Amino acid sequence: LDTGATITTDSRGALVLRPLTNGRPSLAGQGKGWRGAYWLPLNTAHWQNYTLRVTITNLGSEGSGGSATVVVGHTEKHVGYAVSISAARITIQNQNGGHIFSGVIPAATSHRMSVTLAQQLRVSIDGSSIATFPVGKVQGGIGVGVYKPTSSSNLPFFTDLWVGRS
Repeated sequence: LDTGATITTDSRGALVLRPLTNGRPSLAGQGKGWRGAYWLPLNTAHWQNYTLRVTITNLGSEGSGGSATVVVGHTEKHVGYAVSISAARITIQNQNGGHIFSGVIPAATSHRMSVTLAQQLRVSIDGSSIATFPVGKVQGGIGVGVYKPTSSSNLPFFTDLWVGRS
């Protein structure tokens, strides 16, 4: 990861990114804010034409505020395309952080996300195509993150992460 840390998982194999409390990863029911992990940009700068799939769970009920983000095309110079979901909403941002898509998805506490970066950015949720945008040749690796607006917001988890060539 870009921080030099390694990824650890819980006893069920779920990747857990906890927002910070006093500068340390919070325990369940604590912390608020953003916490992200990015695969080392220098090692993934030439990644292109790939698909990332992941299951995101524990999103909470609609309106609970917790969200999860998958980033593709992340380099030292570009933050990448960010695809963020909550229980019932999706937002996509371009490499400059500008919103390029917002929409509604079927309300659920768990969603399976697929993001392909290969001349186009293609996003599917639970097997349904949500959005496709032409992006040209984009290179760079991946990241994942969670956001909790309050300490009582649900903390999303990532499972079944898969990355492969498109």
